[in-house]
Amino acid sequence: MTPLSRREQADVRKAQLVEVTLGLFVERGIERVTMGEVAARAGVAPGLLYHYFGSKDGLIRAAIEAASPRDALAGVMGDLSGRPADEGLRAFCLRLATVLEERGDVVRTLFREMLAPESAISAGVAEMQEHVLGDLARYIDERIAAGELREHDPRVTLRLLISAILVLGVTRQPVKPWIDGFVNTILSGIRTES
Repeated sequence: MTPLSRREQADVRKAQLVEVTLGLFVERGIERVTMGEVAARAGVAPGLLYHYFGSKDGLIRAAIEAASPRDALAGVMGDLSGRPADEGLRAFCLRLATVLEERGDVVRTLFREMLAPESAISAGVAEMQEHVLGDLARYIDERIAAGELREHDPRVTLRLLISAILVLGVTRQPVKPWIDGFVNTILSGIRTES
């Protein structure tokens, strides 16, 4: 096995530090966690955190990026093109439900922190949300252009669908049993007349 380069070692260490940080954020909340606590939990000197991330805000940004569903959803997003809307939306919803099952603790933490009076993460979460909405909106626009769906603002449709799923996931309720109903209800309002 080839030893890792210094850069690869640094990337592995940064990813470990971000995972430790996310764990502490889940346990205690973003604002209550200090750089010293992250360093102690990770077994490193605090200076290493500042070396890699610059500041607590830099560490928060890295943690939000790591918690982003963007990569987890990327596979399904790439597979949507050309698929009928009912199939594509169900596939997306199933993947989102899986992300919530796997990382629900982190998602709940992000929600809690976004509601804080002086949230340190609002901008990062909004950027993540816009990225996911943009990818999905392009898919809906494709289905509109194909004549399958009526002309409408896809972001409205997507916000309704995603919000319904997130509410269930954040409140620790099962999501998958509701997906067909959510997708059917949304499609009944935007499908073209046959």
